[in-house]
Amino acid sequence: MKLNCAFYHFQTRSGAEVQSYRDWLWEQGTALGLKGKVVVAGEGINGSVCGKEEAIESFKKLLSADNQGIFFKDNFTLGEDFKRLVVKVKKEIITMHRDVDMSLKAPHISPRELLDIFESKSPEEFVLLDIRNGYEYDAGHFENSIKVDSHVFSEFEDFLPHIRDQVGKRTLITYCTGGIRCEKATALLAQKGGFGVPVYQLKGGILGYGADVGDKYWKGKCVVFDKRASVDIVPERQKEQPIPEQCGICQLQIHEERSQVECKCCRSVRQLCPRCRIRLEGYCSKACRTQETILDSKCP
Repeated sequence: MKLNCAFYHFQTRSGAEVQSYRDWLWEQGTALGLKGKVVVAGEGINGSVCGKEEAIESFKKLLSADNQGIFFKDNFTLGEDFKRLVVKVKKEIITMHRDVDMSLKAPHISPRELLDIFESKSPEEFVLLDIRNGYEYDAGHFENSIKVDSHVFSEFEDFLPHIRDQVGKRTLITYCTGGIRCEKATALLAQKGGFGVPVYQLKGGILGYGADVGDKYWKGKCVVFDKRASVDIVPERQKEQPIPEQCGICQLQIHEERSQVECKCCRSVRQLCPRCRIRLEGYCSKACRTQETILDSKCP
C-alpha cells in the first residue's frame, strides 16, 4: 500500500526562480523515491506524487517550507500510479490560456458546510457547478449540479452563458476534483462580472468531501489523472479497489465496463479510457485518426 498525494498552491515566482525550483523539486523527489507529475509556473505549483508514506510526509514538509498555505490531499493506492517522476515548467499550473486575477477567487465552504446545505436548503435556493470536463461529470457528480460539457478546462469560459441561464438567482457552489480548477474558475467568473449571486467553492474538492463526510449526495466515481483513472471518493474503499485494465494509449487504468473501441479506420478493437476515446474520435491511434480514407491495414 502506497500513498498518493495531490497538491497545489498559487504563489508568484520569477522566471529564474521557476526553473531553479523545478530542478530542486526533481532532485528532492527523486532522492525520496517518489513518482508522479508536477507542474511549476510563475503562478505557482500543482502536482501529484506517489510513494511510501514516510517519503510523502518528508516531501510535504519540504513543499510547506516554501509554499505557505499549500493544499495537500492524500489517498491510499494499491499499486504504482505513475511510471516515473516528471517535473515540468509551464506557463500555467492549470491551463486556461488567459490571465486571471487570483485575488478575485471565491471564498471556500467546507465539506461539512456543503453537507449542511444539502440537508437544510431546497434545490430552488442553491445549485452546484461541476467545473470539470464533461466526461468527468459523466463518471460521477453531486446531486443538483450543473454539467459543463467541455473537453478541456480552457473551454470553461465558453460555457458561461449556458451556466448563467441554469443558475438563475440561486446561490452557486463550485466543485472540482481537488479544488485547483475552482480557484481559477471562480476568479475568472468574478473578473467577467459574475452572475449577481453569491458564489462559493468547495474546499478540498470532491476528494476532500469524500474524506471528511463520505459520499452522501454523490453518485459514481471520481476521475483522477494517474493510472487509477477513477476512484471511489471514500478513502477507506479506495484501499479495496481492484486494479482494472489499462488504456491502450496512455496506460491509465480503466474502470468502465464499456471501454472497447472498434477503430473506424483499421477495425481493430482496443481498450481506451474516456479521455483517449474523446481525443481519438472513434479511432484506435493518432495514426489512424489522421488517415484521409479507410485503409485495409493494421494499426501501428
